[in-house]
Amino acid sequence: MPTPLERPALPHVDAPVSWPHAFVIAVFGPGEARFARALADARPGAALLTVALRHAPGFELRDGAIFAHPSALTAALEASDPHAGVVVGVGGPFAVAVRADIVVWIADGQPAWSLPPPLRTPARRAALVIEEAREGVAAALGAALRARAA
Repeated sequence: MPTPLERPALPHVDAPVSWPHAFVIAVFGPGEARFARALADARPGAALLTVALRHAPGFELRDGAIFAHPSALTAALEASDPHAGVVVGVGGPFAVAVRADIVVWIADGQPAWSLPPPLRTPARRAALVIEEAREGVAAALGAALRARAA
């Protein structure tokens, strides 16, 4: 049975992508997809954007997901601007490459120093560090943000 390729290493991004028209929330760590989906569901009109790295050159936008080579990550994010008032981004590549208003790190017992170097900065900037991806926490965060925006 062939061994699947590991995802490429996260790139170091000097100039993160910025979407001034949107309130951006980055979610990364174990269970990130479930947590981000519950958060986006709690925010009517929120765009959910999943980002994953691949070995093939360039990038592809497919059904609310970006698959990009590390060298094309920022170009992919710029091309995919979701034009929503709230953007919930899923994955370490998103957290590294986008300037987020709120970063949520699902630590699962990991200290920041054990993360790949590019993820250490978002982990240190995280406004919310949780041990596990609880959908109830995501829904409560989404409701609190919605109430604050009103």
